[in-house]
Amino acid sequence: TYVSGNTYTITMVLYGNCGPASSAAFSTLPTSSPQVCIYDGATYVTSANLAIQAPINGVEVTLVCPGEYTQCQVSTSTIPGVKKFVYSATVTLPHTSATWRFIYNGYNGPSGSSAGRAAAITNLLSPGSTTMQLIDTLNNAGYNNSSPAMNTSMPYYFPINQYNNYNPMAVDPDGDSLVFSFVSAANGTEACSAVGGDVAYTGNAWAGTTISATTPLAVMPGSFCMNSFTGQLSFYPNVLQRAIIVFNIREYRAGVLVGTSQREMSITVITASAGNACSGTPNVGPLNIVYDCSIPGYVLSINTNPCGGVSYQWQYSCDTSAWANIPGATSYDYGFASSTPGYYRCAEICDTSTSVAYSGTAYIPAVTPTELMCSIINNPDSNCAGAHFHVSACNIDSPYNITTFYGDGTFNNIPLSAAGVFSYADIFHYYTAPGHYTIKQILYDGIIAIDSTIFSYEYLYCHILPIKIYIDNNSDCIKESAEPYNSIPILVQVDSNSVPIDTLSVTSGIYYQAHGLPGTIYSFSVISAGYYTSCPSSEILYDTIVPIINAYPVRYFGLQCSSGSNFDLAVKDVVPVTGEHDEWGNIYVSNKYCTPTNATVVLHYDTHYNVDMGSYLDVNPTPASYTDSTVTWNVTGLSSSTHAVDLYYAIWTDNACCGYLPAGLPIHTYVTVSPTVGDMDTANNNCVVWDTVKAGCDPNEMSVSPSGCIASGSGASQLQYVINFMNVGNDTAFNIAVMDTLSPNVDPNSLRIMMASNTMNIAVFNDGIHNIVKFDFPQINLLDSAVCPQCSGAVIFNINTLPSLLDGTTIFNHAGVFFDYNPVVVTNTVENIIGCATTSANNVKHANNLSIFPNPTTEELIIKMSPNAYASFSITNSIGQEILQQPLTLIQTSVNVSALTPGLYYITFRGDNGTKVQKFVKM
Repeated sequence: TYVSGNTYTITMVLYGNCGPASSAAFSTLPTSSPQVCIYDGATYVTSANLAIQAPINGVEVTLVCPGEYTQCQVSTSTIPGVKKFVYSATVTLPHTSATWRFIYNGYNGPSGSSAGRAAAITNLLSPGSTTMQLIDTLNNAGYNNSSPAMNTSMPYYFPINQYNNYNPMAVDPDGDSLVFSFVSAANGTEACSAVGGDVAYTGNAWAGTTISATTPLAVMPGSFCMNSFTGQLSFYPNVLQRAIIVFNIREYRAGVLVGTSQREMSITVITASAGNACSGTPNVGPLNIVYDCSIPGYVLSINTNPCGGVSYQWQYSCDTSAWANIPGATSYDYGFASSTPGYYRCAEICDTSTSVAYSGTAYIPAVTPTELMCSIINNPDSNCAGAHFHVSACNIDSPYNITTFYGDGTFNNIPLSAAGVFSYADIFHYYTAPGHYTIKQILYDGIIAIDSTIFSYEYLYCHILPIKIYIDNNSDCIKESAEPYNSIPILVQVDSNSVPIDTLSVTSGIYYQAHGLPGTIYSFSVISAGYYTSCPSSEILYDTIVPIINAYPVRYFGLQCSSGSNFDLAVKDVVPVTGEHDEWGNIYVSNKYCTPTNATVVLHYDTHYNVDMGSYLDVNPTPASYTDSTVTWNVTGLSSSTHAVDLYYAIWTDNACCGYLPAGLPIHTYVTVSPTVGDMDTANNNCVVWDTVKAGCDPNEMSVSPSGCIASGSGASQLQYVINFMNVGNDTAFNIAVMDTLSPNVDPNSLRIMMASNTMNIAVFNDGIHNIVKFDFPQINLLDSAVCPQCSGAVIFNINTLPSLLDGTTIFNHAGVFFDYNPVVVTNTVENIIGCATTSANNVKHANNLSIFPNPTTEELIIKMSPNAYASFSITNSIGQEILQQPLTLIQTSVNVSALTPGLYYITFRGDNGTKVQKFVKM
């Protein structure tokens, strides 16, 4: 709440469960002093400790019948109870800023208990190990702003199998426009030194839709709706549950975002108790109106009275002057298909006193029931394709059309396309300026208006600025087919109106997402040690933001070699697959500089795969020589104008001679590249891999170095991710894209490309919640696995963790690989944990002695490991639900998986060696 100048009052409300399971934490609430950390953007500034406000013992907000008592009043009661506690403090900010953040991190002071979530929560993964975090924001750079007041307390309990609704009744004291949305619950750190990330969700919201931040409840399909304009939440829960939802309210003033605030709610769906018998006049609940396409028709309902002993009777009137009972309509809800106009209400009768109370009145129009089912709004222009609204209606039996008023003085009318029971329209619009717009859509049957909806839309004025980078061999500043795209990682600096805003690591190109008003000038310049920019002659590319246009023409940088004879040979990656009777893989070797350099590459493979003992060797290209444990290649003219050279090898044992190698056997492989005399950086001239024999393999894989544990400390740690992909189909893969959703615990601005096996464009964007990197390999034309090494590719990048992460912080990562139009192929998940020293040396990969087999399996999964390598394991399905968890004490453990549903599963091992995740398939 704005006081004066830069002084504001911070107020926070906590709801406490009086029940015995929460008694220890609940008892500390009257003496708690919650901490709010204040940041300016990413920079910590100060903190505020909030003080309890009267009444210090809280105010009960549970609704019960007369004569009933909750656990807040009588500890032995079976009726749950909830109390509301208010805390407040006044702070003076040191300066004005558009990026203030106020973060409650779950710490309630030395005499309080941390704001841990209940283990009984059903829609979060391991909720008992999470802590509440809320983030509000403030823009006081030219604005005096107070947050909206939410005038309804947080209800806890909702009955199952009926229509429910909730509205926070938010009112803004400044008259700002409000936009409501659901955001992810976050995990508090209980310290101002670090900000927590999103928690993981689990379960199914309804068939075909998983639980997520935006679909957080298990409900009857089609019944879940949240109005972004009012915050009204409607839902029909069909599962007993205790679910977390998080409201986020954005305030706009003349199109400018001036603040946000959050409310985290616990919605508990229960079977309604009979309670005490009703006496006197019943307290009838509000009338809810929902359209259900499965009827198709309307469903009217009222929230049931918490007391027992009540009856319901739905009534109809043509003009409200006289009402008639509807035969058989004696439940708290009533569904019907209307063919005549009229008014509806519900009479609620107290059985003992026969007193009657009436609900509100609903008018249903005289049309075949047809309503706008949904207006699906894309995230605010995050894909830079302009505003896109998808509208669907059901039970269409004649031509319908929809008029859309866009809030900028323009509108249009388009027909709906029929598609079975549903009809739909995809509506696109381009705004001339960013801002917050109110959209109104009207559905027409011919010229008769049938239904309408109003909602808010935030347009950020996003634009795609594509940049391609090539080697201009003939100095004519024209990209010709014979001139290759750049393959060596370089940096590109981005300025907006001459102010540096970004430094990006790229190879062949970038799709840059720009946000700016018309007239904003973006400029791009190349930073590279081995090249200089020959085109354009100014060494800078410019793009000016103009109205309407979202996709801009490609701009080109032409590069030429810098003078000198420097070279830097490097082994970028070794990707071995160590099987029971074969080892095979790819080696990527490059030169960072332009000077063509002849290189000698030597592979030292494990002697267990011994050519002189009846093994066979398949190498591409042809090696210069080989022995019983080495392969030597001579690579000529290696320079930065060519992509990293891909050397492929395969060694396999004659089974009749040597048999199978046992799963879990340690395997040691390393590669060297020379010469080293004159090499600018000899630290990257070798790569060592420690691995074990595995019974199965996955050619689409992610690895991280260092793996497992990372030493704690105040600074950031660097992680190197390798993403390998292989075309295991039976035809060429023409275009491949790799999508990586980054962990919230890494810094996206620190991402640096180390190697790309082919021409690759990069795009980094935020979907409103996550930072996502897209590695795009256009026209890669990857051959199938019968033709290797032309069947595989890879990308390697470094990225820094956020500084000052707390011990125990986990950093997960996996990627999705898209081969043309085929379904996504998901890699394994890698994991790092802050809190112990890494044992991985520079450019050396280690794998604990661990294997699982057979894979795929039908009945039994065998886990084999070196002694005490891991202490426990858990199995989760493809949507993150934990299926099994048990300790590991033996070198070989048998796990019965016969009861698992066929599909893909992840098995996570934990112990002193850190954490390791592997995939297996249950047939």
